[in-house]
Amino acid sequence: MSKKITVAIVAAFVLIGGGVGIFLYATRPLDTSKVLETDLSVQNPSEISNENVEESNTVPDTQEQNAEKQKADEQSTEKQKAVGQTTQTNKETNAKKETPPAPKADLVQYAFTQNTAVSFTIDEVLRGSPFTVVGATQDVSGSIFLNVADLTASTIGPILVDARTFHTDSPQRDGAIGRFILKAEQSGNEQIRFKPTSIKGMPKTIPPGSASLDLTISGDLTMSGVTKPATFKATNVNVTSDRISGTAQATVKRSDFDLQIPNIPFVANVSDEFLLKINLEAESIVQ
Repeated sequence: MSKKITVAIVAAFVLIGGGVGIFLYATRPLDTSKVLETDLSVQNPSEISNENVEESNTVPDTQEQNAEKQKADEQSTEKQKAVGQTTQTNKETNAKKETPPAPKADLVQYAFTQNTAVSFTIDEVLRGSPFTVVGATQDVSGSIFLNVADLTASTIGPILVDARTFHTDSPQRDGAIGRFILKAEQSGNEQIRFKPTSIKGMPKTIPPGSASLDLTISGDLTMSGVTKPATFKATNVNVTSDRISGTAQATVKRSDFDLQIPNIPFVANVSDEFLLKINLEAESIVQ
């Protein structure tokens, strides 16, 4: 019984002592210097402002860095494109250098010689009797371009005839043909012009030496300012390495070219059709 009373008394003292200790701790003097130091360390305006400035400066720095990086990337991309374009250009240039030029056509030019002559033949009634008028001139120019590798690719340049230089059996007739029929004294009518556009009958190759060919040469014929299609039949065309010769002729109508015969009492029944003929000789030109 006495032991229980003793334990109770000890417990009571322990509880009372604990309560007194708590009360003394709670009522001790407060160290305001530490409290103020702690508060100022957290809420110092200058430090807060500096931190905010540093934080605000961090964002622009990052944006400038991103902008500079983007610009650097763009410049790098442009450089890569430029390098690619330069490489492509170099490739194209090299390809052009490596590609051999196309070979020129193996053409030989033959120029008409002074032995070439153009003539016309026309029928009429002179002083009551049939008469055939023949007029000719050697004032003729032209060229033939022979492709020796492929004769079918050969061409004939324009053939020009001075219409003022035809000679017949009579000087009076010559004057009438030049002034009144061909109107050769008028500007633009001085020449008879034949412009070939096609050659038919030309073989691809010819045997060494010479060849006698029959050809059909078509083109545009201009006389007295009028142009009409015309076809010449060429026969006995001889071709050698340095000379071409032959004869070609075509039948044309005066009415197609408006060639009027002047009213002369002793000339009648002039034919509408007449024959144009060329005796050709051409020599090669060494180039």
